[in-house]
Amino acid sequence: MKKIPIILFVTFLYLIACKKQSNQQNNSSSYSPLTADSSSLTLGGSINNIDSFKVYYTGQWTLSLSPSSVTWFKLDTTVGSGSSIVRIKALEANKTSSVRTADILLNSKNNSVPAVTIKVTQLVEKQWKQIAPLPGAERIAASSFAIGNYFYVGLGRARVSNSDQDVSDFYRYDLTTDTWTQLPNFPGGPREFAKGFAINGKGYIAMGQNINFVDIKYYDVWQFDPQTNSWTQVTTFSNIDENIPITSALFATDTKAYILYYKTLYQFDPSGDSLTTKAVFPATTVDLGPYYFAINNKGYQVSGIENVTNLKTVYEYDASEDLWTKKNDFPGKGRAAPYTFVINGKGYIACGTTIDNPSQGQYVGVGLNDVWEYDPSLDKWTQVADFPGSQSAGVAGVVAGRAIIGTGISQLFQSAFPTNEFWIY
Repeated sequence: MKKIPIILFVTFLYLIACKKQSNQQNNSSSYSPLTADSSSLTLGGSINNIDSFKVYYTGQWTLSLSPSSVTWFKLDTTVGSGSSIVRIKALEANKTSSVRTADILLNSKNNSVPAVTIKVTQLVEKQWKQIAPLPGAERIAASSFAIGNYFYVGLGRARVSNSDQDVSDFYRYDLTTDTWTQLPNFPGGPREFAKGFAINGKGYIAMGQNINFVDIKYYDVWQFDPQTNSWTQVTTFSNIDENIPITSALFATDTKAYILYYKTLYQFDPSGDSLTTKAVFPATTVDLGPYYFAINNKGYQVSGIENVTNLKTVYEYDASEDLWTKKNDFPGKGRAAPYTFVINGKGYIACGTTIDNPSQGQYVGVGLNDVWEYDPSLDKWTQVADFPGSQSAGVAGVVAGRAIIGTGISQLFQSAFPTNEFWIY
């Protein structure tokens, strides 16, 4: 057998090596780089908060967590092929004093394409804190409005000398000092279920009733000037249904207030103190206890209770178009008499009372403590930090970007003891 010259043997090995390298390059070139459209994601501090990222690739890929013991969020998938959107969801509220972080590791499944790391951060959950209580008597069905850095609260049904009485006292809360100042009494007389709102730097109290005088109903509207702490009656609503003063609901935009009674919507314009009928509400049932908030010239109505049925339908009213549009249903329990407010373009629903039917067939009101945030741009509800109690039928307002809620009772229709406690969020 002839010996192969050394030079030919070395050349043979070199050609094999070149071919192997060429094959590896060809195999790698069949895959695009493995990338994601974001290198960091941020979840809110509450449960059910969602974020997402998109994977770009031509082959198969896998996802894993680092550390692997992470339990405060989950991925909706851990394997995929090609380009795809991956969603992550918060499973726990972050009640710690600092943000927490973890990594999502994105790897190619079949070759050596470089891996990608996506950092996930969860913010600290915003919590409720108790503030100074209202110095007056405990009460339900009070009225309120916020102007500048102050929150104004008064009226309502209070426990006075061991009996329920409507009252006319009024107070101003200063957020910077956590103190209340008593103002002159409301000159329209004691009342409950009056509608309070603020427009153009002035406060308003409209309608209501007085149980002290055999359920007298009021149709008057009063304006409060914070510069002089004085009240002026500006108009009286005439030719409206006698149930509107107590059973209607109200929301206010920057320049108008809207009063809804069943299917009839009225617009109150402070510039002329006029009341005008607007687009008919597209309801199909008699809705008792609906509740509202207003964002960017749009009002949002969440249905309350029909007889003993909890409703959860949501409608948006566009004031500029005079148009109602149905939105996604409220995902929490149906309820009546919750607290509502708006912070940074998001609407909030807190607490309230739901109707429960126990096995013995008797309907009872059950107090709630859950809080929900609504994003109108996404038409999406997210549950946020629970309220440390279960109050209903109180007042709410926003001062300097902080929500303030208080008064009411712990179990609507069940407890005979109203409260004067206040909380801030």
